[in-house]
Amino acid sequence: MKEIRTLNIFYIVLGTAGLKVYIYVINLAYFYELGLIRVEKKKDLNINL
Repeated sequence: MKEIRTLNIFYIVLGTAGLKVYIYVINLAYFYELGLIRVEKKKDLNINL
């Protein structure tokens, strides 16, 4: 029983850490896309000028 309990704790810790990394990566990708969109808009503005 003790082994199962420690395994459960291990999986819970692993799961929360994985979730945080997953959310971080999604946010990073989202802001990266926003940055790319801004860069593209700036290029368009430069061409228009």
